[in-house]
Amino acid sequence: MDRYPNGNYFEREFDRRKIDFSSPDIAIAYRDSKSVAGCLASIEEGPLSPYVGGPLSEDPKYKLLSKRLRKSADKCIKPNPAALQMLVGASIAELQVLGHEGTYEPRAMSLNSDEAEAFYTPKNGSATVDHIGRCVAVYSPGLSVDVLKAEVGSPAEEQALDKLYKSTPECGLSARPASVPNVLQRAAIAFGLHDWNAAHGG
Repeated sequence: MDRYPNGNYFEREFDRRKIDFSSPDIAIAYRDSKSVAGCLASIEEGPLSPYVGGPLSEDPKYKLLSKRLRKSADKCIKPNPAALQMLVGASIAELQVLGHEGTYEPRAMSLNSDEAEAFYTPKNGSATVDHIGRCVAVYSPGLSVDVLKAEVGSPAEEQALDKLYKSTPECGLSARPASVPNVLQRAAIAFGLHDWNAAHGG
């Protein structure tokens, strides 16, 4: 601890914070989280993908991200006090998705249905918003990207979400699920797109 005086800062500020994801303040939390992601991108020499994590990844508790940001707490975290750990991971995923060199078709032109279903189908239990995010990312990648291009908490984001679900009947939704805050839907889509790209070398 003497060698790493900021060792617990990230966990203290992120893990223990109680947030109402339905609150208008969540847009501020997402913007601060995007600033943290941008800060990390500006100082990181290697790839950012290992730090994404996510509920359906091999790093659901963002241990790699936590470890990396301990080294840059003063520069990246303290100037962005509303940032949340999960949203930082999602913001890094957004950066990776929007910086992807490939083309995102509104609807997937060709798809291996067995591979797709294995990607978004729960291994056990019921589907969560994270599985839905993966599903729409697979079948409607371009429409999913449109959600990430919209400002967090804006009418444009809501419209993009509604269009995405309505245009992706494979995932069982015709519009935004009222019980799930938009920010969590956006994060799930970001994780889904990132993980699908990563699974295909992107």
